[in-house]
Amino acid sequence: MRSRVLAGLVLVVGLSSCSDDPAPEPAPDASTSSSSSSGGATDGGGTSTDSGSSAADAGPINACTSFEDRSAAAASRTIAWAFPLPTPRCLTILIGQSVTFQGSFTQYRVAASRTGDQPNPIAGFDPDAPTVVFPRAGVYGFESPDAPALQGAVQVVAP
Repeated sequence: MRSRVLAGLVLVVGLSSCSDDPAPEPAPDASTSSSSSSGGATDGGGTSTDSGSSAADAGPINACTSFEDRSAAAASRTIAWAFPLPTPRCLTILIGQSVTFQGSFTQYRVAASRTGDQPNPIAGFDPDAPTVVFPRAGVYGFESPDAPALQGAVQVVAP
């Protein structure tokens, strides 16, 4: 009898220490944190410059870990849209520059990825006018719903 009472007491004490509330998260260490609460970057003077929804901390967008610089005025910003991979797949341009997709859009449609910064200018892609202007800084993913390998990203930076 004594062992049943003792077991019941242990069970009650054990259950009372359980809770559905999550454990409190530790406060961020200011010496190791470099992200801004606005999701933007800083202008060099410590002022936050918000660029909307940021994917900067989300990791690579469509496997793009490095980007070809196509920001020079005379640089080609045409993406050859062909299976198995678009070329270039990952490119950097300046705010206000455009990218032209060139290829067969009936066989492989162009679509904005759900990954990357939003709103994504590629979302309104029109195969009859395949040039997309990028008005804001960010990393914008693109893909084909018809061929998963056809994907990449455009990194847009300030001049």
